[in-house]
Amino acid sequence: MTKKQQRWARYYARHKRLILARNRTYKHSLKGRAVQRAAQSRFNHSTKGRTAQARYKQSTKGRAAQKAQRNSPQRRTARRAWMRSLNGRAHAAACCARQTAKRHNTIGSWTGVQFLALCKKYGNRCLCCHKKRRPTPDHVIPFCKGGTNHFSNIQPLCLPCNVKKGNSTTDYRKVKCLEPRPSTRKVRAKQ
Repeated sequence: MTKKQQRWARYYARHKRLILARNRTYKHSLKGRAVQRAAQSRFNHSTKGRTAQARYKQSTKGRAAQKAQRNSPQRRTARRAWMRSLNGRAHAAACCARQTAKRHNTIGSWTGVQFLALCKKYGNRCLCCHKKRRPTPDHVIPFCKGGTNHFSNIQPLCLPCNVKKGNSTTDYRKVKCLEPRPSTRKVRAKQ
C-alpha cells in the first residue's frame, strides 16, 4: 500500500460510522439517486450488462420472478383499468387491426393515439348516426375488397353502425354535418 492509501485506511478506521452515515444520506438524496440511476443505465446498456440481464432472464430464478410479476394482482388490476380507458381500447383496436392486416397480407398501420386524435377531430361522434357513442375503428375499404390498413382508410363508427356497414365501402367522412340526424319516425299531426 502507498502512504496515501495507508492514511485513508487509518482515517476510515477512525471515522467509519460518520462516513457510512454520510454515504447513506447521499444515496437517498435526489442527486445521489440520479447518479445511481445513471450508473445503472450505463451498465444496463453496456455489453456486460446486457449479457448479465440475458443470463438472469434464462435462469430459473429470473423466469420465476418474471412469472410472479406478470401474474401479480396489482399488475392485473392495473392492466384491466388501462384496458377500460380510452387509450387502452384504442391501443387494443390498433393491435387487432395490425394482426388482421398481417393475416390478409395488407400494408400499413396506425396507432391508438392517431385514432383518438381522429375521434376528437370529428367531435367523438359516430360518423354514420352522429351519436356520441364509444367509437370503433372502421376500414372504409375493407381488407376483403383490397383495402389497406393505412390511417387514411380509417373512420370512427359506433359498434352498431360498424356491424351494419359490414364489408361495404361507404365513406362517411365526406358528410359535413355532425349534428344528430332527426328521427325517421313519422310524427302524428295533432288535431
